[in-house]
Amino acid sequence: MRLATAAVAAFTSLISTAAADRAGHVYIIDQSNQPHSRDATDLDTLSPVSARLVLAQRAGVEDYHAADLESEGVLDAINEYGVKTPMFADGKDERRRKLNMMVLVEEAAQEDVEASKLNQYPSFAVSPAPGYTASRGLWIDLAKQSEPSIYGSLSDEEALEQLSKLPDSHVHDTFHISTSIDELQNLLNHEKITEKYTITAYVTPPGKYAQTGDGAWQWGSYSMPSTSADSQATLRKRSSSRPIAEAPLEDTSASSDSSFTTHDFTAPVAAEELHSNKKNTSTSPLPGILPQCFPSLSACQETTRNCSDHGSCYKKFTDNSASDTSRYRDCYVCGCKATVKETSSDGGKTTTYWGGSACQKRDVSVEFWMLALFSIGFVFLISFAVGSVWEMGGEELPSVIGAGVSGPSAKR
Repeated sequence: MRLATAAVAAFTSLISTAAADRAGHVYIIDQSNQPHSRDATDLDTLSPVSARLVLAQRAGVEDYHAADLESEGVLDAINEYGVKTPMFADGKDERRRKLNMMVLVEEAAQEDVEASKLNQYPSFAVSPAPGYTASRGLWIDLAKQSEPSIYGSLSDEEALEQLSKLPDSHVHDTFHISTSIDELQNLLNHEKITEKYTITAYVTPPGKYAQTGDGAWQWGSYSMPSTSADSQATLRKRSSSRPIAEAPLEDTSASSDSSFTTHDFTAPVAAEELHSNKKNTSTSPLPGILPQCFPSLSACQETTRNCSDHGSCYKKFTDNSASDTSRYRDCYVCGCKATVKETSSDGGKTTTYWGGSACQKRDVSVEFWMLALFSIGFVFLISFAVGSVWEMGGEELPSVIGAGVSGPSAKR
């Protein structure tokens, strides 16, 4: 009996160890919140799809991942680990909010994580964890979704090189890929970074499994900003799963066999091609979510289609704290201008005002003086009506109403 009990305990321990080796961990590090210790047995475990939705929501690009919102447990996971947005937040609250830094830490041993004291921050497990290739692809896609003007025209290799560098400016949400837990610890020890950013770190599991992952468990598919200017679809589907080779039904050429191993993502177009096709897409909706700042004048003009022909790009400010070679040093935005059109032959004109990041939104607000006069007139009309009814009710009734009316006579 004791031998059977010991065997069951050993088998259970082996299963738990194997499951831990196949699980990644996401840590939400915000120095403004008080750290708290948490028992490992109470740690929530999310599927890769649910974890991806949480990461996308924290990166502010959840619109590209909306297809999986109805999956089981996704909304509960976002409510628990996502960014909390106040219902009645004003502009000052938005400016005071911390920036997001999404950090991918590859192959960190459990003892290194415990030594770094990451367990004191809110966290959850991702099991079974996707492999390195899928995780790197997800981080590249999140960066392209968040900052299409910066990463959209880069290949995956170029974007990976950019994400491997530490940020030299602190005015944008940042994505970074780290190769060790020590590098993440250096970020946490950087006072300026912890003041500016809320860090969301995904630590992949160590070992051979993390290098390949489980083919049936990857991050899933989602939409990406369109990189084809003449495409009618504003979004394209992209899967972070590694392509799985299949046996062909018949003999095919070598080129068709290689389609299972090559990168099946749509290649970005060059800026010149995008600029040449701008005239053909001037009436189509702008794809994706436009950033508030563009790193260069050409990027602003190409991404916004020259401010939708309703204005022009200009330099709004320069971040002097950034290096001269930083892509975040300059901030170019659209300056919108009013459009005046003649409505009739007698010289009548209508003026249309524009707004939005690309001057693509029509301003339908009413002039202040018109709104003020209408409000004052409406209040005066209501006051006059109430006063008239009140004055009428305060008058005495005419005596003729009581004429001919008398009480019963007394009986004798």
